[in-house]
Amino acid sequence: MKNWDHTAGPNVKEGQRRVPDIICTDPYSKTVYIIDVRIAWNISTSGGGDGEYYTGKLAKEAEDVKNSTGSGWGHCLKHHQDFKDGAKFIPFGVEISGELGPAAQQFFDGAQRWIRATHDTSLYHWTAPSFRRFWTQRLGVSLVNSRAKVGMAAARRDWANTFARSGIASMAPPL
Repeated sequence: MKNWDHTAGPNVKEGQRRVPDIICTDPYSKTVYIIDVRIAWNISTSGGGDGEYYTGKLAKEAEDVKNSTGSGWGHCLKHHQDFKDGAKFIPFGVEISGELGPAAQQFFDGAQRWIRATHDTSLYHWTAPSFRRFWTQRLGVSLVNSRAKVGMAAARRDWANTFARSGIASMAPPL
């Protein structure tokens, strides 16, 4: 997947090449969906936004960034062969609180409609009582996991700094 966006050219700096998080195909229409996820973390101090925070605002902003030409997927959407062949891009914005952006919600609702219309028993093997609850649980667990990783990394840095400042760095446990 690293070189998925070959249209960006050979001299692209690290982090500028577009690589999707999920590629899936609708089994009936054969439509290819290319999904890129952005988690909006900073809910309490959104800063430079326009006006007050409302639920879903940061998820929508994350999706808008994904669609932009400058820092988003704009160039790739115009030039990548998959999109020329009819693939659909889903900028899947989600806030750390679990709120989905408009494009993510629309895709999720469409998947739920598809599953309700499909009466294939092999599809009904999730651990929650319904498709929506199963994927809501999975998304929630992923968000909590990501949040825990960020907290653990911050704690490790702080632990080392605390021992270094206290003068007893030799007694610090290994990290």
